[in-house]
Amino acid sequence: MLAAKLLWVIIVLLRLWFGAGDLCYASATLQSFQDLLPDDPRLYDKMRPPKKDDQPTIVNFHVTVMGLDSIDENSMTYAADIFFAQTWKDFRLRLPENMTTEYRLLEVDWLKHMWRPDSFFKNAKSVTFQTMTIPNHYVWLYKDKTILYMVKLTLKLSCAMNFLIYPHDTQECKLQMESSSNFSVDPDPRKRQNIN
Repeated sequence: MLAAKLLWVIIVLLRLWFGAGDLCYASATLQSFQDLLPDDPRLYDKMRPPKKDDQPTIVNFHVTVMGLDSIDENSMTYAADIFFAQTWKDFRLRLPENMTTEYRLLEVDWLKHMWRPDSFFKNAKSVTFQTMTIPNHYVWLYKDKTILYMVKLTLKLSCAMNFLIYPHDTQECKLQMESSSNFSVDPDPRKRQNIN
């Protein structure tokens, strides 16, 4: 199951990398984010994670490192170009009635109006969103109400380098991710794993 999801993410990344011409908008026409809200929009609170049966919201993520460069021993930093993908289910959203395909590409600006994970890179000194030609971030809505958010980032990351046995040293630099909220509300051990 995990291998199938990983393969799917890699295929999507390759499609984005080599041209997203076949990732077109579905025939379902949405005019605004309001079209996705429940009949009573007050039932949707973008500050609260979507929960079903009072269970924690599970957020899956995938990082594809496209390249590492700009290793600076003086400042103990390095740069990484990555594709970062997150998925979660938001059962509160309403699907368009005429949605005939498996997924629908959404307007990226709609992220401002919806709940999304507050993941961040713990050892990042700076994060740059790739905007060459067009912004490289995408939001999909699937029929099972899964949201997929994918973005291409350039990160400047810190790394505690040890030069004690220089020039025969080997450095181990990590890419650390965390979430800044919901630990006390949702004490799910899957959220506390260290990501290397």
